[in-house]
Amino acid sequence: MRQLISSLALFLVCLHLSAQYKTATIYQSKKDTTRQMQKITSLDMADTQAKSKKTLVNIHTDMRYQTYRGVGAALTEAACYNIMQLSQDKREELIKLLFDKQSGAGFDLVRVSIGSCDFSIRDVSYVWDKDETLSTFSIDSDRIYILPVLKRALAYNKDINILASPWSPPAWMKTNNSLLRGGELKREYYPVMANYVIKYLQAYKREGVNITYITPQNEPNYSAPYESCRYTPEQEKDYAVDYLKPAIEKAGFKNVKMMIYDHDKDALLSRMERMLDTKKARKRIDGISVHWYSGRHFEELQMTHERFPEKEIINAEFSTGPAIGSKNIPWSDWEDLQFKVYEMIGDFNNHVSGTIDWSMVLDLKGGPMHHREGRLGGKATVIVDKANNRYLVQPLYYAQAHFSKFIQPGAVRLGTSSYSEHVRACSFMNPDGNIIIVMLNTATDKKDLSLQIDKQSVKMALPPKSLQTIVISK
Repeated sequence: MRQLISSLALFLVCLHLSAQYKTATIYQSKKDTTRQMQKITSLDMADTQAKSKKTLVNIHTDMRYQTYRGVGAALTEAACYNIMQLSQDKREELIKLLFDKQSGAGFDLVRVSIGSCDFSIRDVSYVWDKDETLSTFSIDSDRIYILPVLKRALAYNKDINILASPWSPPAWMKTNNSLLRGGELKREYYPVMANYVIKYLQAYKREGVNITYITPQNEPNYSAPYESCRYTPEQEKDYAVDYLKPAIEKAGFKNVKMMIYDHDKDALLSRMERMLDTKKARKRIDGISVHWYSGRHFEELQMTHERFPEKEIINAEFSTGPAIGSKNIPWSDWEDLQFKVYEMIGDFNNHVSGTIDWSMVLDLKGGPMHHREGRLGGKATVIVDKANNRYLVQPLYYAQAHFSKFIQPGAVRLGTSSYSEHVRACSFMNPDGNIIIVMLNTATDKKDLSLQIDKQSVKMALPPKSLQTIVISK
């Protein structure tokens, strides 16, 4: 028995020692440089705590939170159209750059529209007018641009999670008989619309594309001039809980998660209190989708998590385009990168499992788009110059790639704290045990600091206006 105990004790000691981290490898992007996300150094981890207590960034490996689901952007019809305008070799090169984990960004969370949206090139419904049996249902329109790009993306990264959202039901199902300018889904068409979504899931599955998340409606509190539809909290709850979720389960899509709301964070908690107010709703609703456009509102995320801790939260839309009065569209700059990363770090540190930028690839005018009544286009991860058969990688690409390239599927967020409001950080533990830290210095001066991970530490310097991914490995 003593020998067994001694052997067990030796095993535990060896296990502890094997958990010690050896190196901190830093990948860095900086303002006013052309070479971004470069590996700059590998530092040795010290087996002691940091001496200075005034410039600490702490990582607590025993404080574990949500599972990482991904980072990426929307594959709107506009994005896919732009990609398909490139020659075949350039197109393949770009898709690999976006989705391959080894040589590209490894984007692993994307959003698609069910039917057309404002960044589409035409109006799309999948059925003919008044076809209540949905016998004419067809996704042929998606086979032109969207599905070819999605399939190639999945060829490079099989772990991509896909969130699908309708911007509008077919016009004849709505009170205003139009895809545009809001209106409501007529109550008698709740079951028909639910079956319409099931037809979509089935059609995409036959194409080899499995949808991970569904939302009932994009931005249900906004009567946009483009494709849109309004739902009160009670209407959305009734449709989602009594029609859409049962239809999803009956059709055998039990792994498809239903995420409600899909709108701005400012009203998040109050809307969730109205939608998750019954046991049935809390059981059938899997999670919450939010958008950024009303501002940071990190506290709304935290309070909503505290009230409904079992609900996954995804930030499904963010754009540094005209929503914040941006100029120089479609080009992004360092300030756009910094603004985006600040948001991503804040979201992750407040229980968001994944973030999605708006349209991934746009043209030189920030489009194509439709029904936007003279509004400007957006800023994108990549801009395509069709006339010259080239693509232009934007700073927003690196904002997202500093997360997606290094964080593995199934990673878990760790507890993180920082000594300065200018040094923002979040951290994840990958399934292989390595720790990934994304750290942003928003200040105009260098920041010397100590990174402390439990009882180990390492000193480092962050250049002014810089973004780092730090890989802590054994």
